[in-house]
Amino acid sequence: PFNYTSLANGTASTAVGFTGNWNVSGNPNIVAGLTYAGLPVSDNSYSHGAAGAQTTVDFANPLSSGTKYVSFLLQGSGNPGGNACGIFLKGDNANSLVVGFEGGFSPTQTSFGIGTVSSTVLGGATALGSTTPIDNTTVHLVVVAIDFNTSGANDTVSLWIDPPAGVVTPGT
Repeated sequence: PFNYTSLANGTASTAVGFTGNWNVSGNPNIVAGLTYAGLPVSDNSYSHGAAGAQTTVDFANPLSSGTKYVSFLLQGSGNPGGNACGIFLKGDNANSLVVGFEGGFSPTQTSFGIGTVSSTVLGGATALGSTTPIDNTTVHLVVVAIDFNTSGANDTVSLWIDPPAGVVTPGT
């Protein structure tokens, strides 16, 4: 669970799988927890601050070998327009992976998928593969699997939106 009473620059991360301190911009805050059928209720949730803002924390172990899973609950609010927002897996390359909203259809529906962004400014998202229209006013369970190829090239990234909770393999 995401159990923070406050989120400020320099606050230590206590979430499982993360290490170090939060690097915060754009005045994010903590709000009442999100829920999803079949998952325990989280006490608190992160609410993003402002357009162009970033909040980052380091993973405890680098994502560089084997198969790694990253899962999170996500709920949009309003029309995201053309702004890319979501989870950025920022690396040391010119481009980084983003999993999130790719652009707005309406105040209640948006396009969601995997893409790349500039690692420097985390902007200029380009979709990788197809996107899926989702309702951005409800809570979604998002699961990302990254299968790192031992050669360092041609890694495989899979995305599941709203899979059943508690299953070993999310399905299609």
